[in-house]
Amino acid sequence: MPADTAAFWETRLTALAQKMLSLQGDSTTCAAYLRQECPLLAQHLSAFQTQKSALSLWGKSRNFDEFALQEIVAPRFLEMIQDLTGHSMGEKVAHAGLLHTYGYLFSLIETPFGFKRDRWIKSRFGERFGLPKDTFSPLPQEGSLLLNLTYFLGSLLFIDHASSQKILRSLRPFLSNDLANYAFQDLRQWRMIESFHPKGPPTQKARKTHLITHFVLPPDVGEGPEQLLIYGVQEPPEPPRLLTTFFVSPSTVEMLLSQPQQGQVEIISRYNASLRTDATEPFVGTRRIRPLF
Repeated sequence: MPADTAAFWETRLTALAQKMLSLQGDSTTCAAYLRQECPLLAQHLSAFQTQKSALSLWGKSRNFDEFALQEIVAPRFLEMIQDLTGHSMGEKVAHAGLLHTYGYLFSLIETPFGFKRDRWIKSRFGERFGLPKDTFSPLPQEGSLLLNLTYFLGSLLFIDHASSQKILRSLRPFLSNDLANYAFQDLRQWRMIESFHPKGPPTQKARKTHLITHFVLPPDVGEGPEQLLIYGVQEPPEPPRLLTTFFVSPSTVEMLLSQPQQGQVEIISRYNASLRTDATEPFVGTRRIRPLF
């Protein structure tokens, strides 16, 4: 692997994506091309045919960027991911984990925050948390991008959910020792839970939807202590699901954590979450913010 991995992946992934868009044929043509040109990445995707439990920990996300005002990942790449993983992918709404990792690797749109793949090749995600620098890269030496990410985020978001924790434990044999034995309890964390009734007037029997925004301060804060934001949803009777993650500035953290908590408040879903409710936003419900460790 070249020393400047960010520059390498930027060039490599752009070239792969542009070439696959130009190929004649259907999504199987793109899958075959990826197997030929980047076989290990294709293997990592194909492994999810037998690692389906990891995929079950993720929710759904819209394939549209609200700032760039365009589709994030071309349908051809979502179809390719479906062919390789065996997991159904829609064009407008897709599996959040696959969309935000492998889908983003092949996204060619540029947003006000840069390219979507930047979070996997430029953010120093692993290094900031004292993990091997390639842990959340397109091709980590151990595990895979989505497998490693699922374990890391899930260990933080699903701390109180036994069924999800059981799935996470089953992933450990595929991970590096550094990640499998990570001391998550040593991280400074905050959680915001926004709860609302998805339809109609609130009743005692109605089950609330919970939007979960989790903030984690990396041990390696460096200059300007960015925090990792993890976003999830719980739509009972289902357990919570992961939706997305990225680093945010101190000002963004302050803005989110300073929102009102008293009484009934307005709530909006964020970060392209796709919810089951037919109700229109903003929702009305409650907001609770608390430190965890």
